[in-house]
Parts: sequence; structure tokens; C-alpha cells
Amino acid sequence: MPVDLLCLEACVREARRWLGAGRNHLAVHSTTLRGAPFSRLAALLAARPGAPRYCLVISEQELAGDPSVLLERRRSLRAAGILLAIGDVGYGRSSLENLIVLEPDLVELEPGFALRFARGSDRTRSLRRMLSLVAALGCDLMVDGVETRADLAALCALGVTCGQGRLWERRGALVPSREGSDARRDLRLVSNAAPAHPR
Repeated sequence: MPVDLLCLEACVREARRWLGAGRNHLAVHSTTLRGAPFSRLAALLAARPGAPRYCLVISEQELAGDPSVLLERRRSLRAAGILLAIGDVGYGRSSLENLIVLEPDLVELEPGFALRFARGSDRTRSLRRMLSLVAALGCDLMVDGVETRADLAALCALGVTCGQGRLWERRGALVPSREGSDARRDLRLVSNAAPAHPR
């Protein structure tokens, strides 16, 4: 069995043990998404009543070339109730074509964007434009790199509804802290990302 599938299966087991129900994010290589037998992916990840909902996260930096090669697999994922996120958007070779063709359920901004935003750089206008873009595409926007309550307040004020970052960490575990538990009322927690490969 390919190593990437073994890793994915191990991550699903750990996600069930740590996180239970809810939406669990698993980072995968685009080659795994494209090449793994869909029957295996569906057996692992398909939406079922009372079971966790899975979202596969692929980095936009891996999507060099024509994104339509993943389109058929994207349709199969959607039919099985498996969500798709495109991560690291806003860094390097970002392409609007990837978002338009693949229609992800979630767009994840790269962490440096939030850090620069929090440090006072003029990113408010850019972030508002990104919010308008993902709304037009019918998907959610998640900002990675939320580290402080000030970050949280600033992002919520702009209408960001999904985030992840150190604000919700405790001893390195992927669980909300006391502060993060309070913050969940304002910003939906998406910090339960169990990577299926080293990042």
C-alpha cells in the first residue's frame, strides 16, 4: 500500500481519537488526492450520520499547472460529502484559476498574512477583497496565524468567521485553551488540523 495512504489512515484514526465529531482537517498532497483509489478515500472519509466530517487540505503551492486535472476527483469528493480546502493562498504563485475551477469549500490564507495584518501593515483592504472573493465563490475564508485576542478582535470586526492559530493551543496539543474556548463564541475554531504529511 502506498505510504501516503498509510499516513492518511493513521491521521484519520488519530483525529477520531483526539477530536471526535465535528469538522476535522487533514493536509494531503495533491498527488495523493489525485492518485489514491477513490474507494479507499470514500471508505475513510465519506460523510456519515454521527461521524466526523472531513476536509482535505491541499496547498495551493502544489497546484502548478492545470487545476482541471483534479476536477473529476473534486466532484467525487463533493458527492461523498468530503470537503476540500485550498491552503497557503496569498503566498508565492497564488492563482485565481485554482479557486474558480476547484470551487473549494474553504480558502485558507497563508499564516504570514495574519501576522502582517496584526502588526499594523495595511492589509485591511486586501482582506476585505479576499472576503468578497470567497463570498462570490460560495466558500468560507479561514485566516491562519491567529495568535492573540487582538488578532481575533480585528479579524472578527472584518467579518472573518474561521481561524486557527496559537490562540487555541495548549501545551502544543490541538485543543482549545481556556482563552480559546471563550473566543470560540466569536470565531469558529478550525485548529483541529491533523497533517497527513510533514509540513
